[in-house]
Amino acid sequence: MTRRSPRLLVIMAILALLSLTACSSPTSPAAEPDGAAADLEFVRSMLVEHSRGLELARIAIARTSYLDMMEFATTIAATQAAEVEQLRTWLAARGRQDADPTLDPGVGRLSETQRQALDAVKGLQFDNVWMPMMVEQLRGSVEVARAEIDHGRDPALVALARTIATTQQQQADGIHRIEEVPS
Repeated sequence: MTRRSPRLLVIMAILALLSLTACSSPTSPAAEPDGAAADLEFVRSMLVEHSRGLELARIAIARTSYLDMMEFATTIAATQAAEVEQLRTWLAARGRQDADPTLDPGVGRLSETQRQALDAVKGLQFDNVWMPMMVEQLRGSVEVARAEIDHGRDPALVALARTIATTQQQQADGIHRIEEVPS
């Protein structure tokens, strides 16, 4: 058995430590503190939710014959587009544009079943199929926002989550009021 000098052992230990450190990226969720991982998960999940919401709103703007619904969908689209911009800016400021899940085709899109259900109807029937889908999307965004409020670390994201939770709950309630209006 060969004897190694203490100096060589120290150098080997330092090299081993450096190689282990290099393997764990400070931007990987496992390497981030829990709050930072929650922040990244919020941004990623909200981008997916808002991508669906924008698709639904754009479909309603193009297809509804009900002026109140068109105005409502336009408001939802404007709100969610602004929030998407804020979320993408947050990712870009951290060099994490690659973490945007909506860059992958099909992520954040309506399912084929949802798309077919909307394509199969017109007029008031379209509105009656669209409204529950939009309410479901808005409620999904509220749930994601509440998780950030409870577990997030970045004060700006927590503030955005509070705004999203409030705004989108109001929008879901507004759709219910539209549903109650006799046609």
